[in-house]
Amino acid sequence: MHSRILDYLLRLKAKYHGGQDLVLHDLHAYMDDYEYEIDEKTQSDLMTAEFTEAYRRTLTSAGDQVFDHWTRSVRRKEDLLAFQDDVRRALGSGTARTERALAGLGKQGRGHIVTDLWNGFSTSAWVVDNFVWLQALNLAACALICLAGARFVIAAATLFVLVNLTLYLLANRHIARVAGSINYFMGLCRCVGRSLRYGESPVSLIQPDYRAFGRVAWCSILFKEGVGGPESADPLSMLLDYLRVFLCLEIVAFRLTRRLILRHIDELRAVVYYAGYLDCVLSCKALARDGGMAFARLTDEGVIDFTDMRHPLLDGAVGQSRRVERGIVATGMNMAGKTSFMKSLGLNQAFATGFGLAFASSYETGIFRIVSSLRIDDDLLSSRSRYYAEAYRLAEMMRLAAGSPSLCLIDEILSGTNSDERIRGATEILRRFASGRGSIVVAATHDTAIAESLRGEYDLIYFDGERRGDRLVFDYRIKDGVVSRRNGLDILRILGVEVDAR
Repeated sequence: MHSRILDYLLRLKAKYHGGQDLVLHDLHAYMDDYEYEIDEKTQSDLMTAEFTEAYRRTLTSAGDQVFDHWTRSVRRKEDLLAFQDDVRRALGSGTARTERALAGLGKQGRGHIVTDLWNGFSTSAWVVDNFVWLQALNLAACALICLAGARFVIAAATLFVLVNLTLYLLANRHIARVAGSINYFMGLCRCVGRSLRYGESPVSLIQPDYRAFGRVAWCSILFKEGVGGPESADPLSMLLDYLRVFLCLEIVAFRLTRRLILRHIDELRAVVYYAGYLDCVLSCKALARDGGMAFARLTDEGVIDFTDMRHPLLDGAVGQSRRVERGIVATGMNMAGKTSFMKSLGLNQAFATGFGLAFASSYETGIFRIVSSLRIDDDLLSSRSRYYAEAYRLAEMMRLAAGSPSLCLIDEILSGTNSDERIRGATEILRRFASGRGSIVVAATHDTAIAESLRGEYDLIYFDGERRGDRLVFDYRIKDGVVSRRNGLDILRILGVEVDAR
């Protein structure tokens, strides 16, 4: 008996309070509209977070969600081509009023629209679900009191107000968790509607049915910060607060909105994605208008061809030009540009296959999965050495490359072991990568023996420089062949550590 009562109470708690401690999700977790996903290790290697911070110019939280989703995705070719056409259309038309509407809405201050609304409401409360019956009982009790005589009208009004105040206090903590998202979503609906009315929307997506939510648009003011919000003190806000509390209008508005959103959840998702997509089009329009980048030419060939490609996060980055049709082994002096070149290639490839743009004079590419091993550290918590962690990552990359065309970026391959095993192991691994079809491997190493052993199977390039007095000077240019100079000891001498070169 006791176990059944406990089980019943736990079910009640799960139903009405299970969503209290929310885990915030992002749009990427719910989307599958891409060819490949860029894993977290590759994102870290390519510094996509820093790239997003520097180049994301979206105006709304929906735009942020879509932009972040695309930085973590290699999108399908047909979707990329459509997006490129939308950006070109935006460049050739006026979108000022739409941009002002999006900027006026801004970023979401309270709540998280994806967590709160995307998959339906995550909040439920007994007092909200049974509000109609509770309010009916309240009105019936007040009516009975009034029937007792006119002198009891004040008592009936007092009871009505006190009961409504109690209902409000019980329901408000549940409603407050999603009120910000409801208000923000209604703002997105207004922005989409204005863009379509202005005739400025350059988006090729099917227009969402935002009008489905027009019947409860008035409700958003009851969930709004500022006018009618809890932080404001103007007369209109005070009046709305009284109506919200003593007439339970917030509960009424919440019930109507929740019912409509749950009924039209697909339309809600379409509105959020459409608004975010439109925001990203305008963001990329601003980037393209600033210059310094090109629309990527997307092909079905397994090549990457670029002219004057630059790293977007490096001031004064030297442009690189090359046609990459097979694997590359890069050698070079310390600090000469090997790692920067690979990061530049990876980040531009991600931008080209996520947004259709690249930081180059021209950029042509097929669709590749992007995986990297550029920065490997010891994993103390898992008791893994640096060498084991790198070997594990390389094995993972080989499995991925065997299943799909991949751009694999590897820096200082197997540097965590002795030189003899490093040369033998790295050569064998790179040979296995080369035997696969459709993938391109770019690997950097200080061991010229590795490069020499792969001559004929890989294109060999190098980066070098020279010492001028107490300075090291580099031109950061790609050169064909294998490096013939080293500067490890020169760096030590410049730092005041004299080493016998014998």
